Amino acid sequence: MKNIKKILLLVFILTAANVIEAYSSIIVSFHIARHRDCKGFGFCKITIESEDIPVVRPIGNIGNAVADINTTGRLILKINKKTGLVPEAFNTYFSKGIFICEDDFPVPSEILKALNYSRPYIIKAGEYPITISGDIITIEF
Repeated sequence: MKNIKKILLLVFILTAANVIEAYSSIIVSFHIARHRDCKGFGFCKITIESEDIPVVRPIGNIGNAVADINTTGRLILKINKKTGLVPEAFNTYFSKGIFICEDDFPVPSEILKALNYSRPYIIKAGEYPITISGDIITIEF
């Protein structure tokens, strides 16, 4: 039953968005905050959603997304505005059309491995434009 819920969530998220050709896709949970101290803006933590545990419910600055590596080798996060974030997190971190990373964030190797990406990947500190199509927020790093 847990696997069916995760598959349905992935299908829902991908069908609601323009699917980007990618190496593979996974569901991740994320904690929005600076990497160095888990305060501020950026990513403090990103983890793969395991098949053994239910998908993390959004709360505060913790949410979930579909992660891909596109054909140009860029990390893409697609977040469903209704099911992947709480409204306060959208207003704080996404409503201005950019996503701010105050620190470099090295993407964990287990995520890269699950995405079939063989090199290290660092989300550099900076501002990243976001696009919103319906309920899907897309960030390309």
